[in-house]
Amino acid sequence: MIKIKITYILVLSIFMFSCEEKEKSISVKPVEFTTLSQGDLKGNGEENIGKSKLIISEQKIFDVLLGKINFVNDQINPAPKVDFNESIVLAVFDDIKSHGGHSIDITNVSEYEDRFVVEVERLKEGGMLTMMTQPYHLVIISKTSKPIIFKEK
Repeated sequence: MIKIKITYILVLSIFMFSCEEKEKSISVKPVEFTTLSQGDLKGNGEENIGKSKLIISEQKIFDVLLGKINFVNDQINPAPKVDFNESIVLAVFDDIKSHGGHSIDITNVSEYEDRFVVEVERLKEGGMLTMMTQPYHLVIISKTSKPIIFKEK
């Protein structure tokens, strides 16, 4: 019985140390990104853009999104030039808010061995201005074939 317990503890110890070593070897690289546009849509939902996290890799899809954004707001004018052979656009849209002063922010993009992780935060939590707004943030990163995961903080 004691031999079984010792064997069990030994196997468990080896497993724990091997897992710890593996976690230390994970490679994480920061990914540079550039903000294309950030602000608030003020169309009270007329843009028909729900709360979302988007990965845009084609000009046609980007043009449709810009059309929706600019439908009421004329927010992004002139349209930014994006070379979709080299880059992709990441876009986050928050819920419609009843007060101004909110934000949704892409604060960090990291590359892991098997994926990209995009960190999303709400750095501004609203003010006194009574106005329907919908915070958004659009950034551009280099094109990747790895999966992209959005992580809210």
